[in-house]
Amino acid sequence: MNYVREFKNLTPGELITSVQLMFNLPNCYIKAAILYFNLWRLEKAKEMLDDMDKSCTRQEEKLQVHRYVIRCNKIYLAFMSVYNFYPLSTFATAIINGVTPWSLYIPFLNWRDGTQQLWLAAIIEYILVIFPVYYNNATDIYPVIYGQTIRSHFDLLIKRIQRLRCDEDKSEDKNYEELTGCIKDHKRILEYCDILRPLISSTIFFQFLVVGMTFPFCYTCNLLDEDVDRLTLSIFQSNWLSASRRYKISLIYFLHKAQQPLKFTAGSIFEISLRTNISLAKFAFSVVTLVQKFNLAAKMERK
Repeated sequence: MNYVREFKNLTPGELITSVQLMFNLPNCYIKAAILYFNLWRLEKAKEMLDDMDKSCTRQEEKLQVHRYVIRCNKIYLAFMSVYNFYPLSTFATAIINGVTPWSLYIPFLNWRDGTQQLWLAAIIEYILVIFPVYYNNATDIYPVIYGQTIRSHFDLLIKRIQRLRCDEDKSEDKNYEELTGCIKDHKRILEYCDILRPLISSTIFFQFLVVGMTFPFCYTCNLLDEDVDRLTLSIFQSNWLSASRRYKISLIYFLHKAQQPLKFTAGSIFEISLRTNISLAKFAFSVVTLVQKFNLAAKMERK
């Protein structure tokens, strides 16, 4: 509606800001709807996480889980800071320049009628935008948090494998029991990933469509690939040479399952990784370069 009423009066900066909002708002609500209809997956993942935490019986394991909790809290604060900076900076810049932040259409209110109307329109726009920003933050941060959770249990599992058959006082049956426990822990991690994969695939796909903040989770996926490699090496380098035949057969099975890649895809189309993120960033820079080459902003100013 505002494009019809005020298009001739919009500056290039105001137009670009409002077009950006036009794409981001629907994307935000789509992701929020996907998350809402898949809340059962998050509840199921929470129950599975409780089962995985039961394996953390040693004090150092509990401390490591606590350290990962602190890391996730820091990631949450970092995301909140970045996402809150956008509306605050846009609001402040608009007020300083004497315009509204996002050029939204507000019935019965003309911000050009005076300073009071300008402040009122700007505050209403800020309120309308801040809630989608919080929705966006929630839908963008949860894959990173869950990715860190997966990494924490990979680290714990690797350390358990490194301790296998290191205590000479334990019987062969006890060593085999600990190995089967590691196999079960690995199976729980894979099931945890499987319950989250469809949800993450859908929301990250829409993030890629609007060139959103995908780097943190893409980087996390690359770290998960490294964790899979570390897990495989720890199994192979464990103390198994003098083990029983039953133990070795189970270890071979474990090694085979551990070598399976742990991949997340966006919309079941392309892999989520730093390589995909870099390709997307190159495309975004190409669009910016194209706009600068044709000098579209200056042409709009002249018009």
